[in-house]
Amino acid sequence: MAQSPGICYLLAVNVEDEKMRRARHKLILVILAALFALSGCGADGGSITDAGGGDQDDGSITDAGGDQTDGSTTDAGGDQADGSITDAGGDQADGSITDAGGDQADGSITDAGGDDQADGSITDAGGDDQADGSITDAGGDDPADAGGPVENPNEIIADRHFARGFTLMHPDTGDLLGDMSPAFETGDPKWHLAQWGSLASLDGVTPSTLTSGAMLWENTYAAVTIGPIGSGEADLSFLVNAYDEYGGVYRSPTDSRTWIHLLGAQRISPPDAQGPGCPALSQLNSLVFSVDCRLISDVQNIHGGYDPSRHNAAYLIYFTIQNLGSDPEFGYGDYLWFGLTLYDDRNDMPGLYVNGDDATGKLIYNIGLAPLSDASLADEAWHRLHEDLLPHILDALQEAWDRGYLPHSHNLSDYYIGGMNLGWEIPGLNNAELQIRNLSLVYADNNPTEIRYDFNTDGDREGWTTANIDDPNDGPIGGTWTMSIPGSDPVLLSPALQINAANYGSISVTMANDGNPADDSHMQIFWSLSANPGFIEDNSDWIPISNAGGWATYTIDLSAHPYWNGAINQIRIDPIMSGDGNSIGIDAIVITP
Repeated sequence: MAQSPGICYLLAVNVEDEKMRRARHKLILVILAALFALSGCGADGGSITDAGGGDQDDGSITDAGGDQTDGSTTDAGGDQADGSITDAGGDQADGSITDAGGDQADGSITDAGGDDQADGSITDAGGDDQADGSITDAGGDDPADAGGPVENPNEIIADRHFARGFTLMHPDTGDLLGDMSPAFETGDPKWHLAQWGSLASLDGVTPSTLTSGAMLWENTYAAVTIGPIGSGEADLSFLVNAYDEYGGVYRSPTDSRTWIHLLGAQRISPPDAQGPGCPALSQLNSLVFSVDCRLISDVQNIHGGYDPSRHNAAYLIYFTIQNLGSDPEFGYGDYLWFGLTLYDDRNDMPGLYVNGDDATGKLIYNIGLAPLSDASLADEAWHRLHEDLLPHILDALQEAWDRGYLPHSHNLSDYYIGGMNLGWEIPGLNNAELQIRNLSLVYADNNPTEIRYDFNTDGDREGWTTANIDDPNDGPIGGTWTMSIPGSDPVLLSPALQINAANYGSISVTMANDGNPADDSHMQIFWSLSANPGFIEDNSDWIPISNAGGWATYTIDLSAHPYWNGAINQIRIDPIMSGDGNSIGIDAIVITP
């Protein structure tokens, strides 16, 4: 990791001792003292740099790690040449599901589980347009209900679409400067933008507006593009022109200048949390990370003096795993760096790297890219990265304890996700740009409770959307939700869930079916997996229901179903197979542990 200024007030609470303080560069002490005054955070923290590579005695950087022999994931649905996934789950024999969960090249999902009708009336029926399971254009009867994403209540990243922009930090001092805001959403920025080592700040730059409505801030050395959800520029692109930053001359082992960083950062857990926070690791059953990303370009500008051990471009995401237990005598604030390497120009599939960091005295544990994807970002196509990080974090903690780090507590109840940052670290002469969208980190706790939708508030669908259903009252009235079914494939689509299937065993629907055809009076429940979004026949079960009009509760036990496993990100209920214009009513939907 680089000997560069830290973002301590965003990422780590101080535990640095006086001996380490004296050893740090005088400028770094001045910077950190300023940050302490701003945040109440001490001098320890450090930036997150170097793709998991530790600085050597000669100033060189060790490679971020080779390919691993295990941990790679399969990409369900078959990658196309452009990185997209098509026909994930396949068309059914009756034609009822086409392109179920198919990722398009732009990361969207179309026709997820819906029959396009002959008149073209139904498209994207119940589709997961976003990679994280949020709902866009779900084919609802009311267009106002089909638009924006429905956030998961267990999402821990604040403003994960960057709609509020960034508060800029000074490239040298770290002082907070002005805001870089696209105004897609009201409120103060939840992210800070570090520009460590840059010759010029983006502060004061007047943004330009692109055709899509995206906002672009740029100067000679960097560019930041923030696009509205659904645009080609969504959500965020970072571009760095390191060639001009370094004047076309490679950094030498003795170069004291901080290398170039363009990093977004936010504090996740108290104190100074910028989002909703996350429970202690001891309370978690999973911690599912996902993001869509593509490398737009990387021009290496290689010439004489190039040394791959020192000169590279890496796009990294780091989290601090931090002791935030209540007792300051037992290591409060101590932490390790837990990282992901989305891209490193030296290695198509960066693997596991574990080493101590000279700058902060903490352990770096970087799992690379291999556990999140089986394909490199070097092909400049869209890729969806997805993984439950909790097992890797537990491995990182055990490695830290085995090596003598974090000595004061081996109790998981003391450890939290402290903060995170993401972006470019470039000690090479690269001109590189990478785009991300649908960044997400969702936890599931290990004390699951019943998930209920009672529809007791008039007009409140509680996040559920519909397709192929007439909803004359625009939602529930008087504690029940009454609809009519004019034809085939009626769909009720849940809000985003992100639940662990191991914690939930059944789904119950209290409903009435008033006279629709008996032969088509079967309720089918589909579920979409985080690892393979979309709705396919294998991931479903069904139950016959009465068409006599009385209220009844129908329960499908999924605990023994072979495909009810992993992280479930959404539920789709087809209350009957087909209707002839008669009504159905929904009183409650319950997902039971």
